[in-house]
Amino acid sequence: MASNLALDARRGDIFYISYNDPKVIVELNENENHPLYDPRVKRSVVRETVASIKLRGQEVPAEGYKQPGLRDGKQVVTITKGRGRWKAINVAWKEMLAEGEAEQHLPPFRLIVKRYVSDLDAYEAAIIENVHREDEDPLSKARKLQTYLNKIGDTDEMRERARVIFNLRSMDAMEELLKQAVSATPETKKALSDGVFTKAAAKKIVKASVDLNPDQQAQVLKDVETQIRDNNGKRKKKAAEKEVEAAISKVTGRMVQPKMMGRKAIKDLLAAKEEKLAEMGGPGVAAQRLEAQIEVIKQILGEAQAEKTQPLLKAVK
Repeated sequence: MASNLALDARRGDIFYISYNDPKVIVELNENENHPLYDPRVKRSVVRETVASIKLRGQEVPAEGYKQPGLRDGKQVVTITKGRGRWKAINVAWKEMLAEGEAEQHLPPFRLIVKRYVSDLDAYEAAIIENVHREDEDPLSKARKLQTYLNKIGDTDEMRERARVIFNLRSMDAMEELLKQAVSATPETKKALSDGVFTKAAAKKIVKASVDLNPDQQAQVLKDVETQIRDNNGKRKKKAAEKEVEAAISKVTGRMVQPKMMGRKAIKDLLAAKEEKLAEMGGPGVAAQRLEAQIEVIKQILGEAQAEKTQPLLKAVK
């Protein structure tokens, strides 16, 4: 049952925070060294969200947790999900007052409040709530993972707990994520934090950063920006996988291919190399041509992928 009294809110209750609420202090964690810090807190207010709140109020509740005790007689709530909505409603309140709206008619901020037994309980809940977010970049996830391990202890037992909390398939996936966080340059991290890339493109560039030196990463970012800006220099869209793949290929001189290749993809790949392979013409060279084809796959995708595609290569006519 919803409650209008912040001080009575139980774990999971929805309550409403009014403009200049005398009983509640709402906080956004902006301390970069805090386990619950999320770099998205620095993002600017979304004007569409402000317009929606002014028209219909806040449709989707935010989520947060209660700090123990009171501050100046007020309940302190830290938002873990919906930071953008809190920033947007503050702008909406200010604009509506300037437009002549009465304070008592301003829409309330809707918040699901949870009470946790410890900081670790709150931290794990925040991770689980956000781990499936579509717009969270891999480096943000890696930073949270490393902070979590630092907090609970980097032992085999705690790493297994972290793997489950962060929804990672294997310990190898965890190691790869931590390695990527170390490899990415500050410029790459900033581009990810600024939302330059789509989710798939972000994963692509983060994975590639392990093999790219700082100068190469800088060049990739420059090439991507060139592709996604119009003639006036304005960014017209987020960078997709194809823009990132093209930039990486240009810098490294290697083709960037999907992990799995079907018959059409193999045909397209081999067509590009046909001129070189044609030199092996003549009677009884089928085996040689097949070996050459497999070698092409090895050079581009690695030995493991070449083994997977060998049956398909034999079937390509």
